[in-house]
Amino acid sequence: MKTGRRSRYPLRVCWAARGASYEGQLMVEPVSDPGGGPSPLLAILRVDEERPAPDEGPVYRLTPQEARILALVAAGRTTSVIDRTVGLSADGVNYHLVRMGRRLDVPNRTALVAKAYVLGVLSPTAWPPEPSP
Repeated sequence: MKTGRRSRYPLRVCWAARGASYEGQLMVEPVSDPGGGPSPLLAILRVDEERPAPDEGPVYRLTPQEARILALVAAGRTTSVIDRTVGLSADGVNYHLVRMGRRLDVPNRTALVAKAYVLGVLSPTAWPPEPSP
């Protein structure tokens, strides 16, 4: 880049994140000529092959009540339907949802369900949703 050439600069990279290792290509290319200062760069990372993390099971165990509530939320049920189904008040259902959300560090129900699937807490092969064995 010091010579003024505008071209791509491919680099082979490898890294580890969350117990998995990855390899890929990092492509760096200047995106404009600001006129004398350092050029802004565009970096594109292409992963060659993902190696899944070893199966360690769920991050935490669900109580039977939490498992029922999480499965109903994943099935799209409202708080009022859930509270009638599990025999709690709406505040009781929300208490369990907030508690699970804090343990998984998620901001809302959608993220709670998504993270539960990613972590293996909910079975990806069952409908209606149910906890993994």
